[in-house]
Amino acid sequence: MPFEVVHDYMLHGTVEEVAVAIRSYSDVDHVVLWDPVPLADLGAAKASAEGCVRLAALLHETEPVAAR
Repeated sequence: MPFEVVHDYMLHGTVEEVAVAIRSYSDVDHVVLWDPVPLADLGAAKASAEGCVRLAALLHETEPVAAR
């Protein structure tokens, strides 16, 4: 798959950057997190999974966009 396709269509970045991007979608009620890192680098799997847990916690403790 070309780098440009992945870069343009998959959210990526720090936990905070991804949270900001998800919050920018005003009509989203639910988010499904998928962590593809272990497919490319099994050694980075633990750190990446911990980031997903931090992201889920960060999103859970904030108000939905519609409520703002």
